[in-house]
Amino acid sequence: MLDEAIRRRLTERFGARAMPWLDGLPARAAALAARWQMALASRR
Repeated sequence: MLDEAIRRRLTERFGARAMPWLDGLPARAAALAARWQMALASRR
């Protein structure tokens, strides 16, 4: 979901505690998209 540059910047800013949040982000985004009846698209 997030490219490595974004992951690196967030980890530099918030430290190791950002990693679990980043790892769980795809599941949370998918759950919210389903709840809100939205489709997620990739920028690639």
